[in-house]
Amino acid sequence: MKDYDDILISLRRIMRAADLHSQRLMKDSGLTAPQLLVMQAIEKEGNPPTSALARHIAVSQATMTRIVDRLELAGLVRREKSQT
Repeated sequence: MKDYDDILISLRRIMRAADLHSQRLMKDSGLTAPQLLVMQAIEKEGNPPTSALARHIAVSQATMTRIVDRLELAGLVRREKSQT
């Protein structure tokens, strides 16, 4: 049972570190970690469809839509309908 407890404690430490880092990112940039990842992916890929962005940062299409909606509301991105 000791190994199980050690694993749970280690996971909790990782989750806590990720949460603190995310809070620091939000304070410094005003964006969440997923929003920053999307902005980086857009910078790297140009004008990728939201489905490609979702795959790139490993989130669902619905989550990606919400992230892009928030970025659009903040005036950081503009969504355009594909011509194809």
